[in-house]
Amino acid sequence: MEKKLQSQEMLISSDLQAQRSYLTHLKDVNFDFSLMVADAFINGIRDIGYKSTATALDELVDNSIQAEAQNIHVLFSLEGQSKTINKIAVVDDGHGMDPDMIRVSMTWGGTHRWNDRKGFGRYGYGLPSASLSQGKRFSVYSKVPDGEWYKNVLDVDDVSAGKYNQDGKTAIPVSEPGNLPAWLKEQVLAKFGSVGLEHGTAVVIENIDRNDWKRETTATSKLLEHFGLIYRNFVLKVNVFVNGTKVEPIDPLFITSGFRYNDLNDVIAKPLEPAVIAIKSPSTREVQGYIKVRFAYLPYPGFTSKDPININEKNHNQRFEIMKETNGLIVLRNGRQIEVLNRMHWRKRSNDEVADDDEFRASYFSNNDRYIKIEIDFPATLDEEFSVTTSKQTVNLAPRIWDALEQAGIRKTMEQLRKMYSDDAALVKNLRNDPKDKTAHRASEEAMMDAAKFKEPLSTDVSTAQQKRAEDNLEKEAKKIADQTNRPIEEVKQQKLLETEQRPFKVDFDYLPESPFYRVVQLGGQKTLYINRAHPFFTDMYSSDESGPYLKSALEVLLFVLGDAELGTFDERQRFYQIERGRWSTSLATTLQQLGKYIVPNNEPEND
Repeated sequence: MEKKLQSQEMLISSDLQAQRSYLTHLKDVNFDFSLMVADAFINGIRDIGYKSTATALDELVDNSIQAEAQNIHVLFSLEGQSKTINKIAVVDDGHGMDPDMIRVSMTWGGTHRWNDRKGFGRYGYGLPSASLSQGKRFSVYSKVPDGEWYKNVLDVDDVSAGKYNQDGKTAIPVSEPGNLPAWLKEQVLAKFGSVGLEHGTAVVIENIDRNDWKRETTATSKLLEHFGLIYRNFVLKVNVFVNGTKVEPIDPLFITSGFRYNDLNDVIAKPLEPAVIAIKSPSTREVQGYIKVRFAYLPYPGFTSKDPININEKNHNQRFEIMKETNGLIVLRNGRQIEVLNRMHWRKRSNDEVADDDEFRASYFSNNDRYIKIEIDFPATLDEEFSVTTSKQTVNLAPRIWDALEQAGIRKTMEQLRKMYSDDAALVKNLRNDPKDKTAHRASEEAMMDAAKFKEPLSTDVSTAQQKRAEDNLEKEAKKIADQTNRPIEEVKQQKLLETEQRPFKVDFDYLPESPFYRVVQLGGQKTLYINRAHPFFTDMYSSDESGPYLKSALEVLLFVLGDAELGTFDERQRFYQIERGRWSTSLATTLQQLGKYIVPNNEPEND
């Protein structure tokens, strides 16, 4: 029996010894069996981590905005010949914090905004969690109006060494008077003026060991884009700077006038009608909050090209990275972007193929879906329905929210946006199969220019009316482009005039549901044929694989001739053409649908 006990003791003695050593350590640091072990907790928090350095700094920017700051600066301290980042500071001119509040703000759960639904934060985890996710030490400096600077420090290594023990508990020490460190004070004087900050807060992350970018230039560029996206609805009211450069707002739908990257070329985003969805309480039926929804289609492929005339996906502009980063359902909370979900959870339909008995079926976003954009913005009153995490990085929509989105037509609109892309992809596929130089005039345009030599001149009355309409249309088009691209209208007008002189006939495409399958518009000296991609004429005839270069050109000539005849009329005759064009389109759509019973068009687009 004695040998057996000795054998068992040998098997467990190493583990028991480890336990006893740990207990000795706890006694040495006066551990009082609190709910958590400070050393393990802090290191565990560090390992939970944020998606990136940028998302961690979001937490500090959130705090600055809620502190009513007008100016927020993200600043770097560099070391060594390589000039790598060794400290990051977020400085604001908000109302600041009293000394005891500095101390509270550095604890987990320490916030006077507990469960507040008006701003960004609710739990009081952001400042310490975000700071320690990037470095092993952080300091908080703050000053209230008519007050002095106070500071406090939390150091992971010092916590492990027991230096934060107070009467058997691990606690943040009392805040002490303390000026900003010399490197930061110098930059603050440069950014906020010779007086510096009369009030505000600075959070300085030190002993950095987990940041994504070592180089100042890379960090600056990445953060400018990131903050521009996340705070696009705030940076017009609050100035946010990274390393001295002001953050410009970026709309991932590219439909907000004046925002960054909207005017890279003349290919502009096409917004669809926005929606507002009321979410009611299941028990009281009272409205809990309203979800705002926006949609846009980003025309493929010219939208991402540095040169929109040259169809080349490898020649991407800066929009492309934003489109990739926001490929999915873009989710905002109180106007601040939280996450981009790469799948939708729609309720099963009778014709859905499902692999299990789940009530909902995931619909994933593909690479091609970066050209379609859907954004939802929900109020904080619906936090429980979106399962917002303490780090504000992820959401999980409740089934009834997915139901509400589908009932409001979001699923149907998503399918409509995908069809717009597939139609464009089919067109590009056919153009690639056409050996003709893409920068040259199309065959139909050349034919129309040649035929114009034999056309009888219009009467003076008709010619005058046609010219006036052409000038009015050119003026409207120039104004629309100028508004959407934030460029001077005269500059746009001169560019359009030059284009009309070089190309008197032009083929273009638009997407107009429930509209005629074509229209011809005269802008100045240019007659543009618009073929409607939303009509079966485009999908079932024009863009099908059976429609080769000659047939496409012949169809374009046919529509040009009809449209040119319509442009050469006014008053009653013009009205006749407009009415008949609508009737032809309705009849053609019905007939093509019937034709599909007997022969199916080959019009499947390729994935790009």
